[in-house]
Amino acid sequence: MPLVLETMGQAAIAASPRRDLGTHYGGLFLEVIQYAEDCANLMIKKGWMEQPPLAPDYKALANRVKK
Repeated sequence: MPLVLETMGQAAIAASPRRDLGTHYGGLFLEVIQYAEDCANLMIKKGWMEQPPLAPDYKALANRVKK
C-alpha cells in the first residue's frame, strides 16, 4: 500500500507548479506511516490482530467427508 500512495503522491507533485509540495508531502507521508504503525501496535496489544488472515486449506476442504 505505501508504494501506491508514494506513486500517487509523485504524480500529484509532478503535476503541480508548486515546489514546496514535495517537502510537505514527504513529512505527511512519514506521519501516515507512523500512524499506521501505532494502529497496528494497538491492534496487537488489544488482541485484534494476533495472526494475519490465512488462505483456506483447500486440500483439507476437498478431503472433508460430506454428512
